[in-house]
Amino acid sequence: ADLAGGVEQMKGGHMNTYLKFLGHGLTDRSLLNPYPEPLLEGILQGMWADTQEAWPALTLGPEEFFWYVGERLPDGDDVLGHLRLVRSSDIYLACACVLAVPGAISEFAKHFDKTVDAALARFERQGLDVDDAKQKVLERLLIGRGERPPTLRLYGGHGALGGYVRITVVREVLAMIQKAKRMPEVGIDRAIEHLMADERDPELQALKNQYLGEFKTAFQEAFSTLGERERTTLRYYYVSGLNVRQIGKIYGVEHTTVSRRLVKIRGALLMGTRDRIQ
Repeated sequence: ADLAGGVEQMKGGHMNTYLKFLGHGLTDRSLLNPYPEPLLEGILQGMWADTQEAWPALTLGPEEFFWYVGERLPDGDDVLGHLRLVRSSDIYLACACVLAVPGAISEFAKHFDKTVDAALARFERQGLDVDDAKQKVLERLLIGRGERPPTLRLYGGHGALGGYVRITVVREVLAMIQKAKRMPEVGIDRAIEHLMADERDPELQALKNQYLGEFKTAFQEAFSTLGERERTTLRYYYVSGLNVRQIGKIYGVEHTTVSRRLVKIRGALLMGTRDRIQ
């Protein structure tokens, strides 16, 4: 909201250059004073040209982009030196993902999916469920959880984005492994509990009421036949509390696709439970 209000205010006044938007993102705009405006504007115009060449399909505007860059410049008086080190095309994609620009998540997946897979592969021998870990890592990178912002928001443009992604994946997986050592994985059990209590499937509830003794065993057996992706989707929805739009971002699909998948998964659980009870 602050960003949108600031952009509108600037558009209505005379602050219509890339430099002004960059300055608004800085904690101390006076840091720009030692440098001639034409020099700074020339650097920013070059940065903008690089972003448009790298990501022509993304619609992130220069106002939001340079404000974002300004917010992430390190504290200190060498603004010019820092700007020259910023990898503009990389931070542009990161900014587009954080601000949920249409198509940004798809571009991220296209360019960094192999990077994520390679970082995860080193943990396979430790018994890591790679598919499940990948979805959790992407959730934390691109969406965040609760009050925790997406990890990608911390990328400041210094160093390749691919390297930042690789380091972040390793750090997140190590944290998962340490957490798993401290406590058992209860995500699936909680997903089953939430599903069994979900009253949106009247036939499932009728089976539970009529065959209470057999129902839980039959339901758990039906759940165990689902693929890892289906179980993970249910955990996102019922345990993590993500909505269909957030889940769609993780998988790189439309929210309507996620809705259809959930309906299909619940239908498979109903059929499997009913067959086992019979």
